[in-house]
Amino acid sequence: MAAHVATSLNAGDRVLVTGRLEQSSWEAQDGSRRTKHELVATEVAASLRYAEASNTRASKPDADDDDMN
Repeated sequence: MAAHVATSLNAGDRVLVTGRLEQSSWEAQDGSRRTKHELVATEVAASLRYAEASNTRASKPDADDDDMN
């Protein structure tokens, strides 16, 4: 998916992202508590609120590329 996003979008483009939010926490070397939030994207699309887009079908991904777990 990252390769398709990189070839389809430009820096500054507005996007819509669907996915799941993951959180992890740990204790840093200085003893402070740290938390990290990550969005694991399952879909990325150009926002059409202020832009126009055209759709071109990408080549079919390999079976191994489709496994996101």
